[in-house]
Amino acid sequence: MKKIILVFLMAITLSCNNSSSNNLNYSTPENSLEAARQFIEITKHGKYDDAKLMIANSVSNDSILNIIEKGYKLMSPGQKQDLQNASINIHNIEDINEKTSIINYSTTFDKKVRKLKVINQEGKWLIDIGYTFNGNL
Repeated sequence: MKKIILVFLMAITLSCNNSSSNNLNYSTPENSLEAARQFIEITKHGKYDDAKLMIANSVSNDSILNIIEKGYKLMSPGQKQDLQNASINIHNIEDINEKTSIINYSTTFDKKVRKLKVINQEGKWLIDIGYTFNGNL
């Protein structure tokens, strides 16, 4: 009987751990800068399931994020660790209007300046990563 209870408790513990790993691991951003920082942090750590919840819904955003994720998976463990340890440097925040911002940033991993378009849709700040590659508002 004790073995059955122990197995039952272990099963509950494992199911709780598994369900919590599917939860979003960030707080809801209150502004465009918070959204950009959280998205960058999440992708630096390879949490692409969470990153998918932060992007604006579009086929191009999904495709681009899948390409980025594939690139991350091809990195060596050392490169992934270096990326995870990299600092984020915000260079410029350009507020296009109250619902759209462009965040210019780099990381100490590769020092390349990139742009993220952050948009507010239905009160939620989301990333339009397509802008990073095509630059169209």
